[in-house]
Amino acid sequence: MRRLNRKQTLKVVRELDAFAKVPEDYQEASAGGGTVALLTFSLIAVLVVSEVRFFLKSRMKYQYDVDADLNSKLQINADLTVAMHCARK
Repeated sequence: MRRLNRKQTLKVVRELDAFAKVPEDYQEASAGGGTVALLTFSLIAVLVVSEVRFFLKSRMKYQYDVDADLNSKLQINADLTVAMHCARK
């Protein structure tokens, strides 16, 4: 692959357009389209604000209780791995 110099690289980057623009002849502004855009923007803004408020409002609540049952037994499981030499034949 051929290396490009700085000017050629900048030219390639400027010409790169992943989302090509629609010609103005095909565009039509309407009140309905503006209304949909405003409603969508408002909905997104409300959702962002509510998520930020939920994040800032939520707190961790730690609650400890004393176990009053003296006769219960605590079950403890222990997984052990023992390093032993294997006998080879």
